[in-house]
Amino acid sequence: MIPGSKYLKELRETIHSGKDVSDYSNGKVINYFRQKLDVKEIQNINYSFDVKKELLPYFVSMTPLTWGQSADRLNDIYEKNTSTITVDLTLIIGMKKK
Repeated sequence: MIPGSKYLKELRETIHSGKDVSDYSNGKVINYFRQKLDVKEIQNINYSFDVKKELLPYFVSMTPLTWGQSADRLNDIYEKNTSTITVDLTLIIGMKKK
């Protein structure tokens, strides 16, 4: 599983002060896997889900995106009242090259 450009975009936009975070590309990572594996299939997984306000702090604390962030930056996330989270992943299925 490799994060895509829209993975947890709501959190990344707040952490990075509203900057456009869609310029992230996982192309180099995918190319690396193609060099090391005999890739059988690549699947994109994209969905959004609602998160209840009282559960948001638990969600925020479990993602490495927020680890090491200042309390002020985390408070920005909570004050923004993020209610929807976007998941954008690339699943690579492959076998070790012989």
